[in-house]
Amino acid sequence: MFKFNNISSDEMKVICEEEDNLIPKAALSYEENSNGSFYVSSYANIESSLKLYVMDSSKLSSIYKWLDGEGTLEFKDKVSTAYFFNEIKPQRSATIKTIDVSFKRSPFWYKKADSYIECSNTITNEGNVFSKPLIKIIKGDSDTVDLTINNVRFKYCFPTDESYVIVDCLDCNAYYDGYFRNENLEIGFEFPKLDPGENQIVTNSGDCQIQVLKKDRWI
Repeated sequence: MFKFNNISSDEMKVICEEEDNLIPKAALSYEENSNGSFYVSSYANIESSLKLYVMDSSKLSSIYKWLDGEGTLEFKDKVSTAYFFNEIKPQRSATIKTIDVSFKRSPFWYKKADSYIECSNTITNEGNVFSKPLIKIIKGDSDTVDLTINNVRFKYCFPTDESYVIVDCLDCNAYYDGYFRNENLEIGFEFPKLDPGENQIVTNSGDCQIQVLKKDRWI
């Protein structure tokens, strides 16, 4: 059983012939360093298809509306972004109808439910690929904090009357109450990422509380 935009295949009375077609591994792109080694630069979107058995043909019109366009795909308690795009032509197989649907999907699966957790020295990425978290730094007694997460060191200077900042490691921006605060963030080209397993957090100087939305993900 899978869901698209919170509507399940069970509700729509369809059975998927090969549910594993929902979870092919994404292809990766890599680049070469000057020393001849390689590093992953990105993962590509996935294009796949499903054969669905329609158990109630009176629902065909609803199925067409359901599997159309972009939305959230849910499978085995994980979610991804998918886009169903193809023309659908019902065909008869024995006594029931079948349809073939094609979709493109984000390369990653995420937890269905995720929330900030408080961290001190370590944090664990439960996924099987690196993630790009949201890091919430709550001001303590210091106006400036200096942190290192997985060998990426950065410093943040709190403006007067601002009690926290969120560092978005995917968008590479810092925010307070929805406003950019990049001018207060001192960091190099690379933002922190969380590798699968245990990750180190070091407070080099300053006093703060750290909360992380890990955004664990799977390929």
